[in-house]
Amino acid sequence: MSGLKAIVLGAAVVVGAVVLMNGFGGFGASTPNPQAVASPSPTTTAPTKAPRSPKPVHERTSPSASPSVEGVRLGVYNATSTANLAQTAGDAFQAEGYTIKQLGNATDTSRTSFVYYLKTKDQESAQALAEKNFKGLTAVVLPDGYTIKDENGAEGPPAKGVQVVVILGEDYKAK
Repeated sequence: MSGLKAIVLGAAVVVGAVVLMNGFGGFGASTPNPQAVASPSPTTTAPTKAPRSPKPVHERTSPSASPSVEGVRLGVYNATSTANLAQTAGDAFQAEGYTIKQLGNATDTSRTSFVYYLKTKDQESAQALAEKNFKGLTAVVLPDGYTIKDENGAEGPPAKGVQVVVILGEDYKAK
């Protein structure tokens, strides 16, 4: 996919999300690991099958009640050149009560972090994670066909059982 097509696709996704949120009264409050594996070094090669990540929507929604993070299963992926960032962030998320299901690398590098949910029922948990750990970031649904690289470097979808996907961009500041 050419760079221009990827930009147009990303812009269309963001515009569609904003239209849906504003046109239908918003999505409502939507908010969103126990093995230690060193994350491999990230790559800078473009994905061959996955679309580029859309730009994050920086509109905040107010959660109606604080969702429980206990048992929420995360996939944490490094989209930077910082070695072991997924492991470091995974440890921090685990300390907050999340379960780390998978660590690895994003297929592309990114300046911006993203929080995705796979199913609507996990939107509130994803949003809670985004609000607590990424200033002004709104969690969005994971794009169809999105792939990551697992801890062994194999490219594919997030591991079975992952509820919330965290892509760590250059803007992420480890706590």
